[in-house]
Amino acid sequence: ESDAVLGNAKDVDDLKQCDVIISCQGGDYTKEILPNLRAVWDGYWIDAASTKRMDSDTVICLDPVNRDVMINAIKNGTKTFAGGNCTVSLMLMALGGLFKAG
Repeated sequence: ESDAVLGNAKDVDDLKQCDVIISCQGGDYTKEILPNLRAVWDGYWIDAASTKRMDSDTVICLDPVNRDVMINAIKNGTKTFAGGNCTVSLMLMALGGLFKAG
């Protein structure tokens, strides 16, 4: 038995208690919540939505293809990460080893 309670995903006061938030809520949720949350929170936001992919404060995650980019981003203070486009991600994962081998 657990005492865990499902919280309101739109409650910024609850969300700011988290060190890391992984969101699969979609782009509309990210657009609504993240700006307000960032005003009071400095945690890691990891998002499956495409909303933040092209933003300069965001790094696209595709481990192991760009693991070094992700690690350097964390070292340099990046706190926002997004998943890549599904088709491109699958292609790069399939070809990543070839690229690495030269």
